[in-house]
Amino acid sequence: WVSGSLFRKSDVLHNNPPARMQAAMLSTRLGSQAKPCTYNESKPSLRSGSVRPALPPRRKICCEGSNGQVVEGAGPASTRRDLLKSAALGAVVGVAAPLGGLGLKPSLAFTPPPPGLRLRKDKLDGYSFFFPEDWVQITSTAADVFYRSVDDIETNVFVEFSSPSSSSYKSVRDLGSPMEAAERIRQQYLVEFMSSRIGVRRNAKIVSAEERVGENGMLFYDITVNINSYADTNQFGISPDERISTLEFDRRLFTTLGVNNGQLYELRLQTPESKVPATQATIKTIMESLRLFAPVV
Repeated sequence: WVSGSLFRKSDVLHNNPPARMQAAMLSTRLGSQAKPCTYNESKPSLRSGSVRPALPPRRKICCEGSNGQVVEGAGPASTRRDLLKSAALGAVVGVAAPLGGLGLKPSLAFTPPPPGLRLRKDKLDGYSFFFPEDWVQITSTAADVFYRSVDDIETNVFVEFSSPSSSSYKSVRDLGSPMEAAERIRQQYLVEFMSSRIGVRRNAKIVSAEERVGENGMLFYDITVNINSYADTNQFGISPDERISTLEFDRRLFTTLGVNNGQLYELRLQTPESKVPATQATIKTIMESLRLFAPVV
């Protein structure tokens, strides 16, 4: 029963007494049907008289990279466990670790917000955007979500979207060109800021209207409107000298429009005109952070 092994039969039976009993019992049970046991070349185990079979050589694993080319592991062959460990580590730290030395590109599945901003993601309604981390959320019936600055109530941002039962959009171009959409927005702002007070005048003008393609290929309209309000100091004055107009507010409103799932989404941010030069870069980052995706039902 030990024919074909690395040891001679006499050496095994002499150095390992229990093996003599096992040999006798095996010969009695199997008789002539006993087949020789063969082993691969390997190092003997710690147990006397036994041999540990050699493991099959590891095969190299080929993986298709992001550029469509097949990349073969260099150096020691990568095992499935190595790949799973590397992928798990990359998911935790936010960047992909080298997958077993395959040289794949880092993962871009998640991009953290810039310093000073936080991510708001609504999986049920299918949108996400950045907002300043020190702003507070306010409950509002006019918007789906509303954040405002703790220092200035005129500085805020919110998201609202159309109802799929009342209207259906295929693209933001259903609103016309960017300038045509901006004119509709301007008229809408005048209605929203309308006042019934005597001697109050609201003015709105389009600052810019542009079309932009997002990272995922989705089309957006970026619209900027300036709106100001003047009020007379004496509403019942007869002569113009008695009705001196003073500036009540002067604001800049930034709007980003996008269409997804048949709905029109609007991200709007407003701030005093005097704060725009110092916060222009942050405002641009917030407005371009709007992402639309399929809602999770």
